[in-house]
Amino acid sequence: MKLFNIEVNMVTLTAIILAVGMVVDASVVVLENITRHYEEEKLTPFKAAVKGAREIQFAVVAGNATTLSVLIPLLFLYGFVGKTFGPLAATLIIAFISSLVVALALVPILTEMVTGGQQRWENWAAKVSNPWNKAMDYLRNGYLWLLDHSLRKRWMVFLSAGLLFILGLVMLRDLGMELLPLMDGGSSFVTVETPSGSSLDETETVMQDVEKIILEEPNVVRITNQMGFEPGMHSFGGGGVQGPTQGYISITLTPRTERDESIWQIQDRLRKKLSRIPNIQNLVIRESGSTAKATTASSIIVSIKGDDPLVLDSLGTIVLKSVRDVDGLVNPYRSWRMDQRNIALTLNNDRALEMGLNPAMVAGQLVQSLDGMPSGVFRGSLGEDTPIRVRYAPDYRSKRQDAFAVRSISSQAGSIIPLGAILNEKEILVKGLVTRENLEPKLEVLALHQNRPLNFVTADVNSAVSHIPQPSGYKIELEGEEKDMAESRGELLGAMGIALVAVYLLLVAQFRSFLHPVTVLMSVPLSLIGVSLALFVAGKPVSMPVLVGLILLVGIVVNNSIILIDFIRQRREEGAQRQQAILDSVGTRFRPIMMTSFSTIVGMIPLAFEWALGAERFSPLAIAVIGGMTASTFLTMIVIPVLYDGFDALSSKLNKIKVE
Repeated sequence: MKLFNIEVNMVTLTAIILAVGMVVDASVVVLENITRHYEEEKLTPFKAAVKGAREIQFAVVAGNATTLSVLIPLLFLYGFVGKTFGPLAATLIIAFISSLVVALALVPILTEMVTGGQQRWENWAAKVSNPWNKAMDYLRNGYLWLLDHSLRKRWMVFLSAGLLFILGLVMLRDLGMELLPLMDGGSSFVTVETPSGSSLDETETVMQDVEKIILEEPNVVRITNQMGFEPGMHSFGGGGVQGPTQGYISITLTPRTERDESIWQIQDRLRKKLSRIPNIQNLVIRESGSTAKATTASSIIVSIKGDDPLVLDSLGTIVLKSVRDVDGLVNPYRSWRMDQRNIALTLNNDRALEMGLNPAMVAGQLVQSLDGMPSGVFRGSLGEDTPIRVRYAPDYRSKRQDAFAVRSISSQAGSIIPLGAILNEKEILVKGLVTRENLEPKLEVLALHQNRPLNFVTADVNSAVSHIPQPSGYKIELEGEEKDMAESRGELLGAMGIALVAVYLLLVAQFRSFLHPVTVLMSVPLSLIGVSLALFVAGKPVSMPVLVGLILLVGIVVNNSIILIDFIRQRREEGAQRQQAILDSVGTRFRPIMMTSFSTIVGMIPLAFEWALGAERFSPLAIAVIGGMTASTFLTMIVIPVLYDGFDALSSKLNKIKVE
C-alpha cells in the first residue's frame, strides 16, 4: 500500500509513532502561550488566541524549520541507508508541515471556541491539574534559583557542560557500534552439510536426526525441510556448497512476546545438541535477517584472495583456527573446503590416435552417454511440452566403473571399444564451490556475532588475522557488516554535517546574528550525555538508528533553545536588562518547554520499549531521542541562558573596543 507515493511499511509506521510525540510540540507551545495570556492578563478568548499565536509564531516556525532542515538531507542518501531511512524522513516531513499548519491556524481557532463559555469544565480541569501545576511551579522556582546563581559563576557552568560533553563521547565510544540492532523475528535457518561423497539417502538419515532434536523445542511452531539442490534452486542458509550433501531447515518459533527465551538462546542450545550428531561436516544456524543487507552473507567475513586453491585452503584453515576463540564470535565456518572427491580422467593419446579418436570425441561420448543429450520434445494430449533426453539406463551409469564401460566406435579398427581402453583414472580432492571476485579466486571464513557489539568483535578478529603471514600475491581482508557499517556511518555523518550547517544558516537568518545561533546549537552536544546514559541503561550499542536519532535531535532540541532566546530577545527589545530578561524567559517559557519535551518523550515510549514485533530495529532511535531530549531539556534552561549571557557580554566588550 502507498500513501503520497510513500510505501506504508514497518519504516513508515515507525515514523508515524515517532511523529505522534514530536509534531504536537508546536501545538503545545502555541496553546500554552494562549492560555498564559488568557489566565494572567484576563484577555478575552479571541484576543488571547490572536496575541498568543502571533507572539510565538516566530519560535514555532523557526523550530519546525530547523527540524525540516535536518530531515531533508536524509531524503538524498543512497544505498542501504537511503532505502531504510528515506521513507522515515519523508513521512516525518509531511507530519511536521501538517503540524505547523495545525499549530498556527487550527489551535488558536479551537482554543477560542472551547475557552468561551466553558467555565464549568475549566473549574473541573483546574482541580484535576492543580497538583501538576504546583509541582511545575516548585520545579520552575528551583530552576530560577539555580539559574540566578549560575549567571554569577559562568565559568563553573562552562566547565561542567564541557565535562558532560566529554563524558558523553567517552560513553558512546565504550558502548560499541552495530550496523542495525539484532531482531528476534521468530524465524531461523539451519543448514547441514554431510561429508563429501555422501548420497542423498545418507543426508536424509542425518536430517531426520536433526528434525527430531528441533521438534523437541517447545517454542517451535513448524519446520520445513529440503535436501539436495537442483539447478535454479536457492538457499538462504549460508552453508556454501550445494548438492546432495546439504540439507536446509526453516524453523518458525512462537512470537518473542509469547516466550521466555530469545531466539539466540534457542539457537545456542540447538548448536550444542546438533553438533553431537555424527556425519555432520558443516552446521550453520542463523536467524532471519541476521545481516542488515541481504547481499551481505554474514556479519563477520574474512576474505582470502589468491590464485592457488591449495594455498587458499591452507590459509582458510589457519584463519578459522585463529578466529574461533574470539569473544562474541559465533558459528564460524568456511565457504568451501578441499574435500570433494573427484575422478580425473586422462586420455592415453597414443592409443586414442590408433583408434582414430581425439579428446573432444571422447569427452562428448561420455557426456552423451552418462548425462544425456536432447532428442526432441514430446507433446502431450493437453498441449504440454516435455523435453526428451536420451542416455544410458540407470543401471549402466550409477557406479564409478560405468564411465569406463561407455562404448565408442573406432574409425580405424571399425569396431566398438570401451573407453576404459584409452582412459586412465586418478582420484583427486577439489573444492565443491567456485568463488571469485573480479575473476580472482576467493575463500571466505564467515561467522555471526552475539553478546558483543560488532565493532568490538571485528576489531578482535582483525587483530587475530593480522598476525597470519600472507604469501606474496595473497590478501586477507575483513569484510561483512564492518564494511557496510563504515559506508553507512560516512553517509549519516555527512548528513549530520549538512544538517548542522543548514540549521546554523537558518538561525543566522532568523536571529540576524552570527553568534546567537551558536548559543542555540550548543543544546545539541548537551544532549549527548543523555543519549549515552539512555543507551547504557537500555543495554543498546550505537547503531545506524541511533545516528539517525542524533540527526533528529539536531532539529528537535534546538526548539527549546529557540523558544528561550526568542523571548529573551523580546524582553530586551522592551527595555529589560540582559540577566533579568534571561530570568524572565526561563520563568515564562519553562512550562511550554517542559510540556513539549514531555510530549515527545511519551510519544517515543511504545517504540523504545519494543511493544510491537519488529520494533527492535528502531527502538535505539527512540531511546536516543528520549535520552537526548531529557538531558537537553534539563540542561538547556541552565546552560543555554548562561552561554547567551557570556556570549552577549563578550560581544558587548568587542563592540566597545571597536568604537574606541
